[in-house]
Amino acid sequence: MTKNKLKKGAKVWCWWKSRSLYYTGREITRGGIHYYIFEDITDAITEITDEQLKKLEIR
Repeated sequence: MTKNKLKKGAKVWCWWKSRSLYYTGREITRGGIHYYIFEDITDAITEITDEQLKKLEIR
């Protein structure tokens, strides 16, 4: 997946967590690293880096 395809509410498959995540539309930069904020069905927050974003699949 690329940043261009990322829209608020997008459902993606995170294979290393074995669950679907939903993009919140929020992004943060902490310690010089850019993160995209996702939530799962239980509202648990997951921060995804640019490199990890490439490994997600849109579902």
